Amino acid sequence: VITLDSIYQDFLAAAESRFAGGDINSLEMVVAETKAASIMNTYQRIHTELVISENDLRVLLNTDNGLHPQEEEMIKLDIAFNTDSISAEDNPYVNYVRQYMEMQEAEMKSERSYHLPDFSIGYFNQTIDKTKGFDGIQLGMTFPIWFWGQTARVKAKKIEIDKARNQLDAEIRRTEMEIENQFRQLEKYTSILSYYEDKALKQANIILTHSTRSYTEGEISYVEYASVISDAFDIKINYLEAIDNYNQTVIRIRYLLGT
Repeated sequence: VITLDSIYQDFLAAAESRFAGGDINSLEMVVAETKAASIMNTYQRIHTELVISENDLRVLLNTDNGLHPQEEEMIKLDIAFNTDSISAEDNPYVNYVRQYMEMQEAEMKSERSYHLPDFSIGYFNQTIDKTKGFDGIQLGMTFPIWFWGQTARVKAKKIEIDKARNQLDAEIRRTEMEIENQFRQLEKYTSILSYYEDKALKQANIILTHSTRSYTEGEISYVEYASVISDAFDIKINYLEAIDNYNQTVIRIRYLLGT
Protein backbone atom coordinates (compact mmCIF):
# COMPACT_ATOMS: atom_id res chain seq x y z
CA VAL A 1 0.00 0.00 0.00
CA ILE A 2 2.87 2.39 0.78
CA THR A 3 4.38 1.75 -2.65
CA LEU A 4 1.02 2.19 -4.32
CA ASP A 5 0.47 5.45 -2.41
CA SER A 6 3.88 6.71 -3.53
CA ILE A 7 3.06 5.94 -7.15
CA TYR A 8 -0.30 7.67 -6.96
CA GLN A 9 1.24 10.69 -5.27
CA ASP A 10 3.69 10.92 -8.17
CA PHE A 11 0.79 10.39 -10.52
CA LEU A 12 -1.15 13.18 -8.80
CA ALA A 13 1.81 15.54 -9.08
CA ALA A 14 2.09 14.73 -12.79
CA ALA A 15 -1.66 15.22 -13.24
CA GLU A 16 -1.47 18.63 -11.55
CA SER A 17 1.39 19.64 -13.85
CA ARG A 18 -0.47 18.46 -16.94
CA PHE A 19 -3.68 20.14 -15.78
CA ALA A 20 -1.83 23.43 -15.28
CA GLY A 21 -0.51 23.06 -18.83
CA GLY A 22 -3.96 22.35 -20.19
CA ASP A 23 -3.14 18.77 -21.25
CA ILE A 24 -5.94 17.19 -19.20
CA ASN A 25 -9.38 18.38 -18.21
CA SER A 26 -10.76 19.03 -14.73
CA LEU A 27 -12.52 15.65 -14.62
CA GLU A 28 -9.28 13.72 -14.98
CA MET A 29 -7.74 15.97 -12.31
CA VAL A 30 -10.57 15.26 -9.86
CA VAL A 31 -10.32 11.52 -10.54
CA ALA A 32 -6.58 11.62 -9.88
CA GLU A 33 -7.10 13.44 -6.56
CA THR A 34 -9.85 11.02 -5.54
CA LYS A 35 -7.71 7.98 -6.31
CA ALA A 36 -4.75 9.31 -4.36
CA ALA A 37 -6.98 10.12 -1.37
CA SER A 38 -8.53 6.64 -1.52
CA ILE A 39 -5.11 4.98 -1.41
CA MET A 40 -4.09 7.10 1.60
CA ASN A 41 -7.33 6.17 3.38
CA THR A 42 -6.63 2.48 2.73
CA TYR A 43 -3.12 2.87 4.16
CA GLN A 44 -4.47 4.51 7.33
CA ARG A 45 -7.08 1.77 7.74
CA ILE A 46 -4.47 -0.98 7.41
CA HIS A 47 -2.20 0.81 9.90
CA THR A 48 -5.06 0.95 12.43
CA GLU A 49 -5.87 -2.74 11.94
CA LEU A 50 -2.19 -3.60 12.42
CA VAL A 51 -2.08 -1.74 15.75
CA ILE A 52 -5.25 -3.52 16.90
CA SER A 53 -3.80 -6.91 15.92
CA GLU A 54 -0.58 -6.16 17.82
CA ASN A 55 -2.58 -5.23 20.93
CA ASP A 56 -4.61 -8.45 20.66
CA LEU A 57 -1.35 -10.42 20.43
CA ARG A 58 0.03 -8.66 23.51
CA VAL A 59 -3.10 -9.66 25.45
CA LEU A 60 -2.76 -13.25 24.23
CA LEU A 61 0.89 -13.40 25.30
CA ASN A 62 0.23 -11.46 28.52
CA THR A 63 3.02 -8.95 27.88
CA ASP A 64 3.35 -5.18 27.84
CA ASN A 65 6.25 -5.28 25.41
CA GLY A 66 5.72 -3.82 21.97
CA LEU A 67 5.32 -6.45 19.26
CA HIS A 68 6.28 -5.45 15.74
CA PRO A 69 7.09 -7.52 12.65
CA GLN A 70 10.85 -7.77 12.22
CA GLU A 71 10.68 -7.98 8.45
CA GLU A 72 9.80 -5.09 6.18
CA GLU A 73 8.38 -7.51 3.62
CA MET A 74 6.44 -10.75 3.82
CA ILE A 75 8.74 -13.75 3.91
CA LYS A 76 8.21 -17.43 3.24
CA LEU A 77 8.47 -19.64 6.30
CA ASP A 78 11.15 -22.29 6.30
CA ILE A 79 10.03 -25.90 5.95
CA ALA A 80 11.36 -27.21 9.25
CA PHE A 81 10.06 -30.75 8.77
CA ASN A 82 10.58 -33.81 6.61
CA THR A 83 8.34 -33.47 3.58
CA ASP A 84 8.29 -37.27 3.23
CA SER A 85 6.82 -37.77 6.70
CA ILE A 86 3.09 -38.10 7.23
CA SER A 87 3.20 -39.52 10.75
CA ALA A 88 0.55 -38.27 13.15
CA GLU A 89 2.18 -39.79 16.24
CA ASP A 90 3.26 -36.43 17.67
CA ASN A 91 0.05 -34.57 16.84
CA PRO A 92 -1.22 -32.78 20.00
CA TYR A 93 -4.80 -34.03 19.75
CA VAL A 94 -3.68 -37.58 18.89
CA ASN A 95 -1.48 -37.52 21.99
CA TYR A 96 -4.42 -36.27 24.05
CA VAL A 97 -6.63 -39.17 22.90
CA ARG A 98 -3.78 -41.64 23.48
CA GLN A 99 -3.21 -40.37 27.01
CA TYR A 100 -6.93 -40.64 27.74
CA MET A 101 -6.90 -44.27 26.57
CA GLU A 102 -3.83 -45.02 28.71
CA MET A 103 -5.53 -43.43 31.71
CA GLN A 104 -8.57 -45.66 31.21
CA GLU A 105 -6.30 -48.72 30.99
CA ALA A 106 -4.57 -47.74 34.24
CA GLU A 107 -7.92 -47.32 35.97
CA MET A 108 -9.08 -50.73 34.73
CA LYS A 109 -5.94 -52.35 36.16
CA SER A 110 -6.68 -50.63 39.44
CA GLU A 111 -10.27 -51.94 39.41
CA ARG A 112 -9.08 -55.46 38.62
CA SER A 113 -6.71 -55.42 41.56
CA TYR A 114 -9.73 -55.33 43.89
CA HIS A 115 -10.73 -58.79 42.60
CA LEU A 116 -7.62 -60.38 44.06
CA PRO A 117 -7.32 -61.60 47.63
CA ASP A 118 -5.20 -59.50 49.92
CA PHE A 119 -2.43 -61.28 51.83
CA SER A 120 -0.79 -60.07 55.00
CA ILE A 121 2.00 -61.35 57.20
CA GLY A 122 3.23 -60.18 60.55
CA TYR A 123 5.69 -61.06 63.30
CA PHE A 124 4.98 -60.63 66.96
CA ASN A 125 6.88 -61.03 70.23
CA GLN A 126 5.03 -60.92 73.51
CA THR A 127 5.33 -61.62 77.19
CA ILE A 128 2.83 -63.72 79.08
CA ASP A 129 2.83 -63.79 82.90
CA LYS A 130 6.22 -62.11 82.90
CA THR A 131 7.58 -64.85 80.74
CA LYS A 132 9.30 -63.62 77.62
CA GLY A 133 10.06 -65.39 74.40
CA PHE A 134 6.65 -65.96 72.93
CA ASP A 135 7.38 -65.28 69.26
CA GLY A 136 5.03 -65.87 66.42
CA ILE A 137 4.17 -65.21 62.81
CA GLN A 138 0.69 -64.19 61.77
CA LEU A 139 -0.64 -64.86 58.28
CA GLY A 140 -3.82 -63.33 56.90
CA MET A 141 -5.92 -63.41 53.75
CA THR A 142 -8.92 -61.25 52.83
CA PHE A 143 -11.35 -61.57 49.91
CA PRO A 144 -13.50 -58.89 48.25
CA ILE A 145 -17.15 -59.15 49.26
CA TRP A 146 -18.74 -57.02 46.49
CA PHE A 147 -17.26 -59.05 43.65
CA TRP A 148 -20.10 -58.56 41.14
CA GLY A 149 -20.19 -54.80 41.53
CA GLN A 150 -16.45 -54.67 40.93
CA THR A 151 -16.83 -56.82 37.81
CA ALA A 152 -19.38 -54.37 36.40
CA ARG A 153 -16.97 -51.49 36.88
CA VAL A 154 -14.21 -53.40 35.07
CA LYS A 155 -16.55 -54.10 32.14
CA ALA A 156 -17.45 -50.41 31.97
CA LYS A 157 -13.76 -49.51 31.84
CA LYS A 158 -13.24 -52.03 29.02
CA ILE A 159 -15.96 -50.30 27.02
CA GLU A 160 -14.34 -46.91 27.63
CA ILE A 161 -10.97 -48.28 26.51
CA ASP A 162 -12.47 -49.72 23.32
CA LYS A 163 -14.15 -46.41 22.56
CA ALA A 164 -10.90 -44.50 23.19
CA ARG A 165 -8.92 -46.94 21.03
CA ASN A 166 -11.39 -46.58 18.16
CA GLN A 167 -11.27 -42.80 18.53
CA LEU A 168 -7.47 -42.89 18.52
CA ASP A 169 -7.32 -45.01 15.35
CA ALA A 170 -9.85 -42.76 13.62
CA GLU A 171 -8.00 -39.61 14.66
CA ILE A 172 -4.67 -40.98 13.41
CA ARG A 173 -6.21 -41.82 10.02
CA ARG A 174 -7.92 -38.44 9.76
CA THR A 175 -4.78 -36.53 10.75
CA GLU A 176 -2.52 -38.46 8.37
CA MET A 177 -4.98 -37.82 5.53
CA GLU A 178 -5.02 -34.10 6.34
CA ILE A 179 -1.21 -34.06 6.48
CA GLU A 180 -1.09 -35.61 3.02
CA ASN A 181 -3.59 -33.06 1.71
CA GLN A 182 -1.66 -30.18 3.25
CA PHE A 183 1.53 -31.39 1.58
CA ARG A 184 -0.31 -31.32 -1.74
CA GLN A 185 -1.47 -27.79 -0.96
CA LEU A 186 2.13 -26.86 -0.17
CA GLU A 187 3.26 -28.17 -3.57
CA LYS A 188 0.54 -26.09 -5.24
CA TYR A 189 1.51 -22.87 -3.49
CA THR A 190 5.21 -23.53 -4.10
CA SER A 191 4.47 -23.75 -7.82
CA ILE A 192 2.40 -20.55 -7.71
CA LEU A 193 5.15 -18.67 -5.89
CA SER A 194 7.74 -19.86 -8.41
CA TYR A 195 5.61 -18.41 -11.22
CA TYR A 196 5.41 -15.02 -9.53
CA GLU A 197 9.07 -14.92 -8.47
CA ASP A 198 10.47 -16.12 -11.79
CA LYS A 199 8.24 -14.17 -14.16
CA ALA A 200 5.16 -12.25 -13.05
CA LEU A 201 6.77 -9.89 -10.51
CA LYS A 202 9.47 -8.84 -12.97
CA GLN A 203 6.81 -8.10 -15.57
CA ALA A 204 4.78 -6.09 -13.05
CA ASN A 205 7.80 -3.93 -12.18
CA ILE A 206 8.51 -3.29 -15.86
CA ILE A 207 4.88 -2.33 -16.42
CA LEU A 208 4.93 0.11 -13.49
CA THR A 209 8.18 1.74 -14.57
CA HIS A 210 7.25 2.22 -18.22
CA SER A 211 3.61 3.18 -17.65
CA THR A 212 4.50 5.85 -15.08
CA ARG A 213 7.09 7.36 -17.42
CA SER A 214 4.70 7.22 -20.37
CA TYR A 215 1.92 8.97 -18.46
CA THR A 216 4.24 11.63 -17.07
CA GLU A 217 5.45 12.39 -20.60
CA GLY A 218 1.88 12.45 -21.93
CA GLU A 219 2.21 9.37 -24.12
CA ILE A 220 -0.78 7.58 -22.60
CA SER A 221 -4.05 8.78 -21.14
CA TYR A 222 -5.17 8.58 -17.53
CA VAL A 223 -7.56 5.73 -18.33
CA GLU A 224 -4.78 3.71 -19.93
CA TYR A 225 -2.41 4.45 -17.07
CA ALA A 226 -4.94 3.55 -14.36
CA SER A 227 -5.76 0.27 -16.09
CA VAL A 228 -2.13 -0.72 -16.51
CA ILE A 229 -0.99 0.00 -12.95
CA SER A 230 -4.12 -1.69 -11.59
CA ASP A 231 -3.12 -4.88 -13.42
CA ALA A 232 0.46 -4.57 -12.19
CA PHE A 233 -0.57 -4.18 -8.57
CA ASP A 234 -3.05 -7.03 -8.86
CA ILE A 235 -0.04 -9.21 -9.64
CA LYS A 236 1.80 -7.97 -6.55
CA ILE A 237 -1.24 -8.39 -4.31
CA ASN A 238 -1.88 -11.89 -5.62
CA TYR A 239 1.75 -12.72 -4.90
CA LEU A 240 1.37 -11.57 -1.27
CA GLU A 241 -1.79 -13.65 -0.94
CA ALA A 242 0.11 -16.66 -2.32
CA ILE A 243 2.83 -16.15 0.32
CA ASP A 244 0.17 -15.97 3.03
CA ASN A 245 -1.48 -19.18 1.78
CA TYR A 246 1.92 -20.88 1.64
CA ASN A 247 2.82 -19.77 5.19
CA GLN A 248 -0.55 -20.79 6.61
CA THR A 249 -0.09 -24.23 5.05
CA VAL A 250 3.39 -24.57 6.60
CA ILE A 251 1.98 -23.58 10.01
CA ARG A 252 -0.85 -26.09 9.67
CA ILE A 253 1.56 -28.90 8.75
CA ARG A 254 3.78 -28.05 11.71
CA TYR A 255 0.78 -28.34 14.02
CA LEU A 256 -0.37 -31.62 12.48
CA LEU A 257 3.13 -33.11 12.81
CA GLY A 258 3.54 -31.74 16.34
CA THR A 259 6.79 -29.94 15.46
